[in-house]
Amino acid sequence: GIVVSVFGAVVVITHGNLFTILENPITWGDFFVFCCVISWVSYTLIGKSVLNGLTPLTAVAYSSMIGAVALLIPAIGNGMMGNILSYSPLEWGSLFYLGFFGTVLGFFWYYEALNRIGPMKSSVFINFVPISAIILAFFILGEPVTWSLGVGAILVICGVLLTNLSALIKMKSVLNQSAS
Repeated sequence: GIVVSVFGAVVVITHGNLFTILENPITWGDFFVFCCVISWVSYTLIGKSVLNGLTPLTAVAYSSMIGAVALLIPAIGNGMMGNILSYSPLEWGSLFYLGFFGTVLGFFWYYEALNRIGPMKSSVFINFVPISAIILAFFILGEPVTWSLGVGAILVICGVLLTNLSALIKMKSVLNQSAS
């Protein structure tokens, strides 16, 4: 399931031309994406051990505070404090959306999943990121949706389902028992 899901994400990222990964030189952007993956794996593994002593909400609160401080330093260095009063309502709304939905709520749900189904089964959901980015680009920027997105999305969904198949079967069994 993990392999199928990752392959689906690769199909989406490469727009269906899998050989572009081998043909094109590695760019700084590729390097930063790789660092992001390493960071997410570390966050997941550390998060699983942290959840032994903390609730998901407490763990997310601490990680969000640490992240906010880590991001505040370069933000101040780039003149954020001098511009803070000139932010438009749209910019404040965007910051709220990213802070609440993209960070607090998203990480809380992720830690809940990490706590309930474990790191392997929950981490496969990260493969929905390129798919959701392309779907949002379609709605917000008018970008076209291609066949590779459809194929990649189907592969990611199938991979997530395969990875979590035992949990789905167990949940169905519990629902059947409670219904009778």
